[in-house]
Amino acid sequence: MVTYSNFTGGAHGDPRTFADHGVADARLLYRAVERGLDAPAGTTVRVGALPLGIVAAAYREAFRSVGEAVPDDVEAALGDAVACTAEEFDGRSARVGEELLPAFYGHFVGFHAAYHGASQPVVVS
Repeated sequence: MVTYSNFTGGAHGDPRTFADHGVADARLLYRAVERGLDAPAGTTVRVGALPLGIVAAAYREAFRSVGEAVPDDVEAALGDAVACTAEEFDGRSARVGEELLPAFYGHFVGFHAAYHGASQPVVVS
């Protein structure tokens, strides 16, 4: 599995790296995505291109709600979060709120923390 190396501490990145984009804490984005998807507890999906695309689109919409276009580093982190989450679940089913969203968030925040001002390689295996 491909993972990212995070240079800001913590296994899943620093949620404050979005402050430059008008979001003080990435957990606010996470909650906006949860509300936007409105999946009842226990909702299960087969993890693949469509559900991951919907999650990524919900993050884009959450960014647009703070009044700015989706920044390039955020877009790159979303793309890599989609790829890593797909690899992590490998086509298996997952509960949306309990498994899929937390896994996606961890990858997304980690990649963004690495891309946002990092000068070292991001992806390691």
